[in-house]
Amino acid sequence: MALELDCDVLIVGGGPAGSAAALRITQLGHSVCLLERRAFPRSHVGEALSGGVSAQLEFLGAAQVLDRVSALRFDHAEVNWRGDGFAHRPMDPRGFSVDRAQFDQLLLEAAQQAGARVIQPATARAAERDNSVWQISAEAEETSLSIRSKFVIDASGRTGFLPRQRRETSPKTLALYGYWRGTGLPETPRVEAGRRQWYWGSPIPGRGFNAIAFVDRDFRNADGATLRHHYHRLIEVSQLLSGATSVRLDDRVLCCDATRFEDRQCCGAGFIKVGEAAFAIDPLSSSGVQAAIQSALAGSVAVHTMLLNPDSAAVAQRFYVRHVEDAASQHATWATLHYAEHVRYAAEAFWRRRAAGARATAARENGTIRHAWRSDDCVVLSSDASVEDVPAIVGDFVVLRPAVSHPALSRPVAFVGGLDLPAFLDRMPPVCTISELEQALASVLPTDGVPAVMNWLLDRGLLEGSSAPRNR
Repeated sequence: MALELDCDVLIVGGGPAGSAAALRITQLGHSVCLLERRAFPRSHVGEALSGGVSAQLEFLGAAQVLDRVSALRFDHAEVNWRGDGFAHRPMDPRGFSVDRAQFDQLLLEAAQQAGARVIQPATARAAERDNSVWQISAEAEETSLSIRSKFVIDASGRTGFLPRQRRETSPKTLALYGYWRGTGLPETPRVEAGRRQWYWGSPIPGRGFNAIAFVDRDFRNADGATLRHHYHRLIEVSQLLSGATSVRLDDRVLCCDATRFEDRQCCGAGFIKVGEAAFAIDPLSSSGVQAAIQSALAGSVAVHTMLLNPDSAAVAQRFYVRHVEDAASQHATWATLHYAEHVRYAAEAFWRRRAAGARATAARENGTIRHAWRSDDCVVLSSDASVEDVPAIVGDFVVLRPAVSHPALSRPVAFVGGLDLPAFLDRMPPVCTISELEQALASVLPTDGVPAVMNWLLDRGLLEGSSAPRNR
């Protein structure tokens, strides 16, 4: 049996990134067809959802997903990172752990209810583009699909559907994991540093306790031990399950790639990649789902812009490339600094490779200007500051808008704490006092937001001290 379909956007992959993109692009008025190669529900690792996921789902009008999914919330985690025993660390109260099989199915159903056409199980086989139209061949059970689409979104995760140009940005890493049952299992998440590995574990609704060991991807066993035996050895030398009795592994030991990477061609004419088809962050952050959904939201606006405003396609692509670069860089910086906090086994190659460059990274992150300002001190706009047009989201489109560049900024900045930075700096007098600066900010910002924005401007050197007289 053969079936022909037409749509504005074809999405390959029904995980959080693909479902979020399908939902958002449908809301923006485009016809969407989504192919998912596996029947849901299907199990998936990555059950820790960081606090920002709630806000993302509310923005998508899919808050009901969180109302229906089985979730566990924790006020703290037990962390043994420096080798001095487990200590309580507060957790974001908005975060939670879920059964990903249930969560992913509910999010995909939300996209379907919004109007996206979902076909699963269905496997995309090939895609060719001619005269700005994609022709995609796919298979769905006993049906051959021929799909015409204006745009293709690759949301197929690390597997990837479109050609890849990936650059690994961390040591090659594997995650070995399994789900445990028993009495006395930890009731909160645990994080632990080992000699040549680190561990993460957490209770998962309906699945017991997921214990993960992160190891070098090229590990070798001189005695030829199986993956299951190697995993058991790792768990035995850890304290991840300490306090538990009569524990047993609920099922088989699983393994997946956990190496950080970026795809150097995350978008182009008629296509875009979202989620882990575009980049993968370090599992240490436990925010992979949030990063995936955010890339889908940014990518959806870029796609919407390219479809309705073809003359702005290059601007939309620049915007999305910058989004991927910034997200990957910010997460990599955080991970590097956090790996460098480990002390006990810091001399081991496992830790040295992951903390490489931490000193330079810390210096760059902390390289702000500190000064004890008085209310009558005068400041001027730095001569190193300049304004340039950069791609940014305005409403539902990507457009060029002014942003401020400065050597202390990793990228041009348009808004700080809700402040339209170029417009504010343009209105500033040539010279003003700290007191006058504070008053000017208070006229356009909520009172409680003024100190942070003022400190940001001064600490990064966008505003500099001056001995020049003020114009009264």
